[in-house]
Amino acid sequence: MELLHAAQAADLRLKEHAERKLATATKSFHDAFRQKVPFLDHDRSMPPDIAAGSVFLKEYALTN
Repeated sequence: MELLHAAQAADLRLKEHAERKLATATKSFHDAFRQKVPFLDHDRSMPPDIAAGSVFLKEYALTN
């Protein structure tokens, strides 16, 4: 759940301040996460995103 919030906050901050950048490793992690859990741009049910985020963390930890 915290990763969902952090990714959303990073996206919103970068949208507002385009001159800011994520660190290389953080950007790689964020991009990989966003391939599995899309930006929340409209109201939707969160359980699928939470489940996808949980799977992502387990898989990412094993492969990286």
